Amino acid sequence: MEETNETSKTSETSEQPKTKGKNIGGRPLGVIWNHFHRKETVGPGKFGAECKYCFVPWKRGEIPILEEHLANHCSNEIK
Repeated sequence: MEETNETSKTSETSEQPKTKGKNIGGRPLGVIWNHFHRKETVGPGKFGAECKYCFVPWKRGEIPILEEHLANHCSNEIK
């Protein structure tokens, strides 16, 4: 009987989904990214960025900097 219990425990653990690997979920990107092209990934959830209007690039697109660019420095007409 003990062998059957051990076998059932082994099959239960093998049937559980594996959580290793890339996590597809996470927080959605902010609406600011509608105005920027995402470039290469520089960290988990961090991307390079390029303005869709004046093509200014950033190695790491941080939201406050991107918002400031659109508000004060971009040459676009959608302000």
